[in-house]
Amino acid sequence: MGKTYFLKVSIDTGIKRPNVEIEDSRIKVYSPSEGKKEIKDALRRWYRGKAQQVIEDRIKGLLEFSEKRPSVLKAKEQKKRWGSCTHHSRIYINWRIVMTPPAIIDYVLAHELSHLYYRDHSVEFWEKVSTFIPDYKKRRNWLRKNSVKIEL
Repeated sequence: MGKTYFLKVSIDTGIKRPNVEIEDSRIKVYSPSEGKKEIKDALRRWYRGKAQQVIEDRIKGLLEFSEKRPSVLKAKEQKKRWGSCTHHSRIYINWRIVMTPPAIIDYVLAHELSHLYYRDHSVEFWEKVSTFIPDYKKRRNWLRKNSVKIEL
């Protein structure tokens, strides 16, 4: 949600699977081993779960202004996109978006909701985005400038 956290890894040979929690300004990973892949996978699973919760919560406010609803709303792994909308009205959001500030999450959700109306990036599409997020250009620019920083 746009905050910076320090990572603390603690080895606990008494557990079978790594687990993750936030405490103050730290993300703590408890792992049965020092394996980087295992720790990174645990963080990825944790973020993905949090992303699903966050996008479900944040879309509620936007849906008040929309006659159309996604058939599916899911956080998933996407290498090159922040979101996508299928012809079957399924919206998929890159789980990494949960690392950005709430205003950016809202922009990505509004962008994908607008694709329920317009499947392209036409003038009408951007007008629809602006009905959800009037300052969408500012948020889109933030995402373009900062997207390289949003990685595990």
